[in-house]
Amino acid sequence: MPFHWPRARPPHQLLTGANCGGKTTLLREVCLAVVMAQIGCYTAAHSCRLSLADRVMMRCGAADRIMAGQSTFMVELRETSNMLRYATRHSFVALDELGRGTATYDGYAIAYAVLRHLLTTTQCRTIFSTHHLGLCTDFAGHPEVRLGHMLVTADEKTSEVTFLYKLGMGVVRLRMRQASPALAPPVLMLIMNHPPETPPVPRPC
Repeated sequence: MPFHWPRARPPHQLLTGANCGGKTTLLREVCLAVVMAQIGCYTAAHSCRLSLADRVMMRCGAADRIMAGQSTFMVELRETSNMLRYATRHSFVALDELGRGTATYDGYAIAYAVLRHLLTTTQCRTIFSTHHLGLCTDFAGHPEVRLGHMLVTADEKTSEVTFLYKLGMGVVRLRMRQASPALAPPVLMLIMNHPPETPPVPRPC
């Protein structure tokens, strides 16, 4: 997956894009490249030049710990809290869709606060993927934030969505009015081909 990290500032990448567009894969790929480069291995790149990182910290996925009494949202926040507590200026931090375990406005507030803390307080290298396009508006003029998105095309005539798995600069250009006609037919076919099961008939006691 093509990725270019600028040699100079800005050290923070704010990443947007559709689901299944490759955001999480890109985050994992970059984190793995940092680890491999530091231990002297070859990396999957034409060239790789970076400063050493004292920690490589990544938060992605959604999982709960029910037996420990921790919901998906709590696990997400606890892991994020550890990152904010132990990350230093020399760390490499990757956060994938932070704030999706709660309501939209709460999730946006959490994502905004964490990203701002990493920018102003921790000041470490960061890749932050999100579906909150408002973050792109809020940080568009920030001198240390670079906006990027995963490229995808949608053909309204053929109802086909093509994920290019390439990183583009700027904010994602694909809108819901473009994606909806392309995504609706497959979703409807999936529902029609898998109808809900008939509920069991209650038995008298």
